[in-house]
Amino acid sequence: MIPTDGFARYSNEQQRLSFLYPEEWNIQEEEGAIHLVHPEAFAWVTMLRIWEDSDPEAALQSVEEHLAQEYHDFAVTSRTQVMVNGIDAWRVDAQSTSTEGINLIHNVLILYESGFARALVVCAMLEDQHVALSPIVEQVFDSITLLDH
Repeated sequence: MIPTDGFARYSNEQQRLSFLYPEEWNIQEEEGAIHLVHPEAFAWVTMLRIWEDSDPEAALQSVEEHLAQEYHDFAVTSRTQVMVNGIDAWRVDAQSTSTEGINLIHNVLILYESGFARALVVCAMLEDQHVALSPIVEQVFDSITLLDH
């Protein structure tokens, strides 16, 4: 865990999500989603709530299929059950190549409670920036809170 100096808390009542983010990163709200973007676009994170009752594993499979269609050579490198700020989650780590030929690292989280998916977090970052940016992204992940509690 890295120190949270230079981080601010973001809360979105419509999406019922809250998280810490680096102050220099940009937040873009879109109906149904929150985008967190590195100032030089080396990494980006999209978060959204899942409102329909859906199976977490089925939701994860759907996201993986979508990413496989969007990116070349999309390949899952690990799939694990984790805890995110006290919330059960499925985590997928993957890699791909963008349409421009840039190698990317992906992280996908499906947060779930009572057997139902409650939030989706999708991150992509440039592979050559992974070592520098991964601890920052992990800090964002670890701070995610669902506001219905």
